[in-house]
Amino acid sequence: LDYRREGTPALLPMVLTRGHLPEAQRAAVAREMLRLRTFMACEAVRLAAKYATDIGVAREHLERAPSLDADPSAHALNELDLYRELTIASGISPAVWMVNAFWAPLREVNALLAPMMGQVDPEFQATMNELLRRVEQHDEEGAMTLVESWFERVDARLLEVIEGVWPGGAS
Repeated sequence: LDYRREGTPALLPMVLTRGHLPEAQRAAVAREMLRLRTFMACEAVRLAAKYATDIGVAREHLERAPSLDADPSAHALNELDLYRELTIASGISPAVWMVNAFWAPLREVNALLAPMMGQVDPEFQATMNELLRRVEQHDEEGAMTLVESWFERVDARLLEVIEGVWPGGAS
């Protein structure tokens, strides 16, 4: 089968680490991977702000985050789990199923990239606390604005990391 037509998100870690794309496509694919990740996280936030009545498990992930600051991989995985829990809290099962399809590959990609990102962003805890506060207040617009600006801020650095990991570079 042609992996470009028949592949699933499970191929993401392999494509990232083995460079199975033409060099000319790598920069675009890196940008679009981040855009999809941002879209999924934003959708998790939107759904939770609109429908969730209890985001306690997501809050538990945020409360755990400071204890993981010395381990960027564990911190990144915990953040990914936080967004998954927001989706679950929304009660919109088809969205949860979609997240489940991406969850394992994204965990692998996060585990690969997080150590290269270095120190956890010092604004993470305050930003995520504010984000969850807005979600709990059902401030969908405010939560979306905050999460979009957060990802815009971190994506530039992530692109640098991806370019450094991708065989042959992403540009």
